[in-house]
Amino acid sequence: MKIQKNINKNQRIEYIDLLRIIATLAVIVIHVSAQNWYSTDITSYSWNLFNIYDSISRWAVPIFVMISGTLILSKEYDIKTIYSKKILRLFTAFLFWSLLYALVKYRNDGIFTIITNFFKGNYHMWFIFMIMGLYMLSPILKKITELEKICEYFLIICFLISSVLPQISNLLLLFNNKYLEAFSSAMSSNIENLKLSLGYAGYFVLGYYLNNKNISKKTQYIIYGAGLLGFVSTVLLTNIASTISNTATATFYNYLTVNVTLESICLFVFAKYNFKTNKLFKYISTLCFGIYLIHILIIDNLNSMLNLNTLSFNALFSVPVISILVFLISLLLSGIINKIPIIKKYIV
Repeated sequence: MKIQKNINKNQRIEYIDLLRIIATLAVIVIHVSAQNWYSTDITSYSWNLFNIYDSISRWAVPIFVMISGTLILSKEYDIKTIYSKKILRLFTAFLFWSLLYALVKYRNDGIFTIITNFFKGNYHMWFIFMIMGLYMLSPILKKITELEKICEYFLIICFLISSVLPQISNLLLLFNNKYLEAFSSAMSSNIENLKLSLGYAGYFVLGYYLNNKNISKKTQYIIYGAGLLGFVSTVLLTNIASTISNTATATFYNYLTVNVTLESICLFVFAKYNFKTNKLFKYISTLCFGIYLIHILIIDNLNSMLNLNTLSFNALFSVPVISILVFLISLLLSGIINKIPIIKKYIV
């Protein structure tokens, strides 16, 4: 593989629009699949389908981070612009939507609960602060990408510390041996200290790296094979871990696991060489942040108002049907908000 030379930094990256759209839909699939995941018998037909749908969608969040890294690190942003445009928009969006979620979900629980949950944000809003942190680091990460060997070294270190070592620790638990469990526990605590310095920065740089790499057909097929292995192992490892613990266990759903990393690289590379954009995709892509922010409200209200959830009918169909319905309603609402001057600039 060779780094592409003389890339036009102002050129639109064709595949990003469609990739962002399907990643948004995949996030919805994750949250819809999780709706009854913990409360359903792990040996049941429904739970196993929830596991499959969730497992094959885990790449969504890493892909979002990789898209952000591709776009931010491919252009020259000064620190003032990063804070005044990128971070400010994320922060104001958090304030608005966090307040809305707190008022809607905890309106009957008293002012203290509302205020507390306003500061915490709804569970899916962790992503906003993670991306804000990466934007803050982007001037530093940009320097890393300027030297190919340093960039590759950084990615290797991120993969080893954030994915490989934790995966080894988690796999040891599957043997159900007290000595291996003790070793795994000690190993995990030390790994967490190492991970604090890296986290999602690896995905952020990886997006830029893969976007700017010429990847041969042979290497693409290897990546696709590894990705397929990632998808299958996510399903199987989650099933095994849950069976051993006799409860739904999300250890191998973690976005930094080796299996999810393989899924994410596979989808990103496949999109790069196969996805194209058009006017419709471009437009829907601009609405994806709004869809992400809104979709939990739609999932919750479909359940509370219409009793429509993943156990309402056959799970084989309930997950994709509800996911598509949530996507379309969220798309409509995001489109409406994006028509409102000034407001659209700061909350979606």
